[in-house]
Amino acid sequence: MHKPMLRCILLFWLLLPLGVLAQPYFNQVVIFGDSLSDTGNLACFRGQFLPLNISEGGRRASNGRLAVEHLAEALGLDGDADPSLYLLAPSSCVTPTGVLTAGNNYAVGGAVASTISAENLFGQVVAYLPRTDPRALHVIFIGGNDLILASSLPPLLAHIIVQTAVNHIALSIRLLKWRGARKFIVVMAPDVSRTPEIANDPNPLRATFASALTQKFNRHLHWRLRRLAWWGTHITEFDLSRFMSDLLGSGTFSNIIDPCLDLDNFPNSFSFCGDFSTHFFWDKRHLTAEVHRLLGVELSACFGVGGGTGIYCKD
Repeated sequence: MHKPMLRCILLFWLLLPLGVLAQPYFNQVVIFGDSLSDTGNLACFRGQFLPLNISEGGRRASNGRLAVEHLAEALGLDGDADPSLYLLAPSSCVTPTGVLTAGNNYAVGGAVASTISAENLFGQVVAYLPRTDPRALHVIFIGGNDLILASSLPPLLAHIIVQTAVNHIALSIRLLKWRGARKFIVVMAPDVSRTPEIANDPNPLRATFASALTQKFNRHLHWRLRRLAWWGTHITEFDLSRFMSDLLGSGTFSNIIDPCLDLDNFPNSFSFCGDFSTHFFWDKRHLTAEVHRLLGVELSACFGVGGGTGIYCKD
């Protein structure tokens, strides 16, 4: 084959959208994050499961499957979204619906990026590092808890938390890259000012502050990610804040202000609205299963699968 022809073929291959190559390329999905992506690590570690009528399987902070599960399914890698159970030994967990075996999801409910410990982002990444795979899609889905905490603190401390969280996300990606990881999708922070916990706070200034912190977090993280993306490494950003804003304003849900579920006195007692389908928020911080399904569709669209629009993806 002539060299000019070979160059043309190589250039065409390099310019193909990532989605065209997604399904045959990714051989696994690996997930790091907090309760928005934890499919059972925290529940198994604590041995405390939610009633089945308010959480499918009793191990998710939602009434059904999470967005990362829909993403893994769209990529043909369903089981990878199961919890890794890295906090347990041996790696199995008895749930209300049966025995759960380990997957590739290291997310832990309540995790933050700004503090280093076994269950937080840095600990999740370190637990995975010996098994780093260059053909895996690495999902980073964290930041909401950092912002909720920061929004309740004086401005100086709040900005330190935001900057530290961004630095630790960047450091985690550097570590993964150093061990051979090449494909990433980073879900940018949600606008926590829209959550019932903050939107319904008696202090109206907290929501304004939380919104400003979210914008700062995502702006700084964007620039750090751009510097981390170099030849051989692909980082896709997903604009979760914009996704939430668009969906909240779409009229899809009749209640976008109140949580359906009140867990303030759990496990002693709890109450819920009885119909999650009308609510955007599952509880004061988390999303209902239908929001997760729609989010999963859009996450999948970043890789050319599913029926999403792809407008929230930035390469």
